Amino acid sequence: MENNFNAETEVFDFGYSKKQLEKKSIKRVSAAIGAAFIFMILLPQIFSIIVVDLAALTGTTVILNDLLADALFNRVLNIVLAILSFIVPFLFVPRGLGSSASKTIRFSKAEKGTLLPVIFLGLGFCAFGNIATTTASQIFASFGIEFYSYPMAEAKGAIGIVLALLATAVTPALVEEFAMRGVTLGALKPFGEGFAILISALIFGLMHRNFVQIPFAFIVGLALGFAVVKTKSIWSAIIIHFINNAVSVLLDSLFNQIQSQTAETIILSVYFIVCFILFFVGILLTRNKEDFWKLEKTQTELTYKEKVKHFFLSPFMIIALFLTIIESLSNVGLSFLK
Repeated sequence: MENNFNAETEVFDFGYSKKQLEKKSIKRVSAAIGAAFIFMILLPQIFSIIVVDLAALTGTTVILNDLLADALFNRVLNIVLAILSFIVPFLFVPRGLGSSASKTIRFSKAEKGTLLPVIFLGLGFCAFGNIATTTASQIFASFGIEFYSYPMAEAKGAIGIVLALLATAVTPALVEEFAMRGVTLGALKPFGEGFAILISALIFGLMHRNFVQIPFAFIVGLALGFAVVKTKSIWSAIIIHFINNAVSVLLDSLFNQIQSQTAETIILSVYFIVCFILFFVGILLTRNKEDFWKLEKTQTELTYKEKVKHFFLSPFMIIALFLTIIESLSNVGLSFLK
């Protein structure tokens, strides 16, 4: 299936060729997404600076430190910051492009017969991403290169699990999918479904700003983007994202209880096997759907390579990528230099 290029962004024709208009349009989309990306990266740092300075001015630094040492407070704070960081900036992207969130994001129900297969396929991709990331980390570690992540202090008991699920599964599934498979993919879709899936997955990976998570998030992002395109609904990606993260939280809680490396290996192996079985079941469920694996093509003057180049070379996107690289490198350790 083929569509003519029809970007929703408002780019006025002042005697430009169709190719020039496409270039201006994709740069405009890139600028809007890049600006939102920068805001998302900087908001937690800006918030931290303001809070610390206010505490110093009001003489409440000790109280602030006590609050930050509290696992319950930290979880709630991170939920609030995640909502502000993703929803606020990306909510303005469609407006900046002359559209609206309701037109950019597919909030409708999944098309009949598509939801179950994409969930099964998505969970299989998540399992593959986990294995690939773990393997890559082990390879780098053998060369003395380590990638650090900073685990958050956990509240104890049932309330700790509930908060962990809210912070790690519910909130990211909603706000990250709103920003990535909703706004970003929706804004890029006029340039081609495959292009929109690839770029939104790349942004999703880079958004994590940690070399441990970037490859995994990219792989999962491809599956989530495909799920939204095939079901024509953002809810499919939200469900897959939630299930994957929720299982991770519950497994971590279980492993903290049993504290046995052998048991952990067995449980993870069983989980991955189940995910891969679901993946093949998903393939079987699509065997009679001839168009399921086909992506809608959009007729554009720009080549695929040109679209990628113009998207990533806009000023706002370059700044966002620079900030991403700096923060990612800050989490890299070279053990062979110690």
